[in-house]
Amino acid sequence: MSAHTDDVLMVLYQAAPPAACGVPVAPLPVLIYLKLKSPRPQDLADVVELIRLGIERDAIRADLVARSPELVEKWDRAVAEAWRGDE
Repeated sequence: MSAHTDDVLMVLYQAAPPAACGVPVAPLPVLIYLKLKSPRPQDLADVVELIRLGIERDAIRADLVARSPELVEKWDRAVAEAWRGDE
């Protein structure tokens, strides 16, 4: 991972420490960030499905704008894909 990636992950983890029933869990912004960074089509499909399930789109987008602006376009495409699937 790049230094930028490491910095973003550190800030996100500090903002929302991962824990669920004693099991480490990545906070949603971290999960979305990692999936958007991935080149795998399944990761993008996972993001689209999370959007369809009702995650806070505006909050995730605002976080990406602030921390990883290079991923905003990919996020916007995933949101558009999720809406196409809802029609």
